Order: sequence, then C-alpha cells, then structure tokens
Amino acid sequence: MGKILMFMGGVIAGAIIGGAVTLLLTPQSGDSLRGQARQRYQVALDAGRQAADERKQQLVNEYEAMKRGEVQIFPKD
Repeated sequence: MGKILMFMGGVIAGAIIGGAVTLLLTPQSGDSLRGQARQRYQVALDAGRQAADERKQQLVNEYEAMKRGEVQIFPKD
C-alpha cells in the first residue's frame, strides 16, 4: 500500500510541477490562454451536445421502427 501512495504522490507532484513550468514558459498572456481554454471547452461541449442529440434521434427512430414492427428485437426461428 505504501508503494502505491508514493507513486500517486509522485504523479500528483509531477503534474503540479509540469503545469507550473508550462505556465511559466508559455509565450502567451494568462488572459489569452484562459480565452483559448474557454473556447476549446465550449467547442468540446457543443460537439458533445450535438453527438448526444444525434444519438437520441437515432434511438427514437429505432424505437419507432420497433413499434411499427419493422424491426424485431428477438428474431423468430
């Protein structure tokens, strides 16, 4: 158990140090980085919502087809 805790502590410390070094060596200002991060987050969020809406519509169409008897859940032998 001690080895796992030491490993996790090293991972966390490495992530913190890596993040700090990245922020210090980045040629852009903090406002610019925050704006880019916010924009990327919004794009990812929009893409996720679009994918969810498309999947929802696909499932609704499949459900309606099953109700009409066009698709069988369990094929008859």
